[in-house]
Amino acid sequence: MKTGLVLLMVLGTTASCGGEELKAFVAGLLGIEVVKLEPDDGQATDEFGISVAIDGDYAVVGARLEDGGVGNPTMDGGAVYVYRRTGPDTWGDEVKLLPSVSYGAGDHFGSEVALDGDYLVVGAPTGNEAFVFMRTGENTWDAGTRLNAGGSGALGADVDIDGDYIVAGASSTAGGGAAYVFMRTGANT
Repeated sequence: MKTGLVLLMVLGTTASCGGEELKAFVAGLLGIEVVKLEPDDGQATDEFGISVAIDGDYAVVGARLEDGGVGNPTMDGGAVYVYRRTGPDTWGDEVKLLPSVSYGAGDHFGSEVALDGDYLVVGAPTGNEAFVFMRTGENTWDAGTRLNAGGSGALGADVDIDGDYIVAGASSTAGGGAAYVFMRTGANT
């Protein structure tokens, strides 16, 4: 069920760091209310807001240059932040998602995101991977499943999901690129 909300990505310049910074905003379609989403652990160089998705009471924001934080210091490995609407004009319950498997520096996890119901797909094109996360409760998510397409290049360059089907672009595959369609056969497989 669509809720009449839109997730916007805005590029701006900040005086404090002199660089460009991305912010994500949730706005009513009539433009009456705007909520600014920012990560609790964000840095100006994370590219928070590089990708966004919204479905029902959940908004997802990618930060492809996030460094993984404590316990997973992966330079520019990336992260995804999921927010849950907790009231008519309130978004909270921030959850930071990282791949459950080791990922490398510069994999850019979070470059692309897609959300459909209880399922979230995240692209990590520099790492040639895409991941599927399943919501298991109110803004709690499983460890994720890695999608693999042998012989692809830059898998996760774009991702989308609709019901049991996921499509992931692989823009650097020999022959000029490819798109791979995956079908869910179990809860998160």
